[in-house]
Amino acid sequence: MVGDAANLPHFERLMSPFFNSRNNGIIYRHFLLKDRMTISAGVFNQWPGNGKNIGDGATTFTARITGLPKWENEGKTFMHTGIGVRYVEAENGVIRLRGKNESNISDNYVDTGNMNATHQWNVNMEQLWSLENFSVLMEYVHNWTATTDFGLEQFNGYYVTGSYVLSGEQRPYDKRAAYARRIKPTGKYGAWEVFTRFGKNDLDSRNIHGGINNRYNLGLNWWATQYWKAGMVYGISNLDKYGVTGITNSMQFRLQWIY
Repeated sequence: MVGDAANLPHFERLMSPFFNSRNNGIIYRHFLLKDRMTISAGVFNQWPGNGKNIGDGATTFTARITGLPKWENEGKTFMHTGIGVRYVEAENGVIRLRGKNESNISDNYVDTGNMNATHQWNVNMEQLWSLENFSVLMEYVHNWTATTDFGLEQFNGYYVTGSYVLSGEQRPYDKRAAYARRIKPTGKYGAWEVFTRFGKNDLDSRNIHGGINNRYNLGLNWWATQYWKAGMVYGISNLDKYGVTGITNSMQFRLQWIY
């Protein structure tokens, strides 16, 4: 992942079909070139906590390399790039990819259903350009699922987010974590941020028809303090599934405390 969701401009992660937000495991990190490059690797399993033995849960192996090819003016101008790999074993011979419409209270918009499979691979590419109070964040994931019925099926997703902080603050970059942190307002009236994002989840393949969801957002965040944030976002989703195209218009509001 490119960072904690609470610190990013958009409300929710669009590409939820391709990762677990929480898991149990061990991760190792190594820092190079005065913290301008990171190498990390980890192994994860749902045990303990899933009521099963450690051998019954699906094991996940991950690796990620990041770099800062550009770092100027004490971090006010920088370019972050990264690539990650994720291998996931099937649990009880089944893999399912599914994702909601950028809202935890919505139904799954894209859903492959249960696929008889042995494992899956993800390759993730990420890029963040920051020029003081303007930034562009991009992420792409490609998935290969080794099904036992149809062979190798491929899925993918991406998004591009643009952010501009009207009050002039910058989302700071944390070299030790290898991603950007939250905006910290400098004025007594907080920091205002406008953002836009477009992206897509494509869970259609040769034999699996999980749907294609295109999402477009325009939003406004108010960072009252470094711990309190309020925001609203207008979204349009175009879902193509089972030969039918559906359009969803949504307006979301959020007030959150970031610990």
